[in-house]
Amino acid sequence: MDTGSGLTWTQCQSCKNCFHQKIPIYTPDSSSSFQKLPCDHWLCRSRFQCIQGQCVYWYEYGGGASTKGVISSETFTFPYGIGRVLTLPGVIFGCSSDNRGFTFENPTSVLSVGERRLGFPPGKFDVKSDGSGGCVIDSGAMVTFLQEDAYDPILHEFDEHFFSFGVKRVYNKSRELRFCYEYNPKFRAYTSMTFHFWGADYVVEPAYMYFIYESGGFLCVALASYTKTIVGAFQQQDMRVVYDLNQGVIRFAPENCALETADE
Repeated sequence: MDTGSGLTWTQCQSCKNCFHQKIPIYTPDSSSSFQKLPCDHWLCRSRFQCIQGQCVYWYEYGGGASTKGVISSETFTFPYGIGRVLTLPGVIFGCSSDNRGFTFENPTSVLSVGERRLGFPPGKFDVKSDGSGGCVIDSGAMVTFLQEDAYDPILHEFDEHFFSFGVKRVYNKSRELRFCYEYNPKFRAYTSMTFHFWGADYVVEPAYMYFIYESGGFLCVALASYTKTIVGAFQQQDMRVVYDLNQGVIRFAPENCALETADE
């Protein structure tokens, strides 16, 4: 089950593409309470689309995984207390029959956009034999660069965030920063990003996630793509970074740098 996005879905028979799961895949034909959501339903008209007489969806996730299926309704039953069950009729859910790129065997969650943790296959960000991959904290780089094959899935989450608030994306505004949006000075719901390192989380606050071009009427997410991930200077603002050569570790903690004096 996926409850991290707006739609809860499960795999359904007969699958065109299904990933392995331990419990049996749900079979709609064996349920008398299963129904496909009609195309004239308000939810289908507002959130999904009707193709060949069926209300369908297509979701993409971080790491390139995707799912397609039919919006449906079913009676859900949950354990409730001791020896009791809670029955909820008419629950809207996704009946997925085409699922690609999913793996649930120790996925690596190295990044979050807002509260949304993105799962990638193990080893995705490891240093490769050709020197690509890995992560560097570099004050010489102006912005943060993300590994090329992870850039689009991560920035897609920013796309989804702005879309949920009705903020439109604009194109051809910046050569390096590809994800730009209309700027509204009254808009305040900017999202953060978090790097989940081993043993510590590096949180980049919204103030340091966007370049705002007021005169041009647009803003861009301050992330570019490269052969490896580099945490740049813009995203290091108000963060104390210490390179502990004795222990061979990097330490960091939030800090209000504006309070420092010249002597420090």
